Amino acid sequence: MELNEMDAMDRMIEEALRSEPMRAVPAGFHARMENRLQVTALVQRERQGYRFRMMATAALLAVLGFVIVGVPVIAYLQGATVQSVPGAMGYFDYLVVYAVQSWEVIAIAVGASLLVAVAAALFGVLAPYIGRHAHRQV
Repeated sequence: MELNEMDAMDRMIEEALRSEPMRAVPAGFHARMENRLQVTALVQRERQGYRFRMMATAALLAVLGFVIVGVPVIAYLQGATVQSVPGAMGYFDYLVVYAVQSWEVIAIAVGASLLVAVAAALFGVLAPYIGRHAHRQV
């Protein structure tokens, strides 16, 4: 079909529809449309959140990889080993003695950190089902 023929057909359809009376919208149409729009908005927000979480995870892994692997490799290549830094072994010995003498404090700190991490993970998993988040679900 040619472009001119399509324009003529569009005009014919519009003229035919102008003479028709406007019909009432079916009952519940607005509620269904609002529900669909809410679902679409939730899907879009979840996609954006997923994208952000994936980028944040990739950045965190990159930083951890650099700290765990990159920094020691760079230090070794530059000759900054423990033996070449004056007083490094003494400081290392001090840290070991401190950790042995105050293991209770370290255990409490590690335990509290693990407890907070588990609580945050549980809240992240259960948030859609509790409190104000539950009312947003469609």
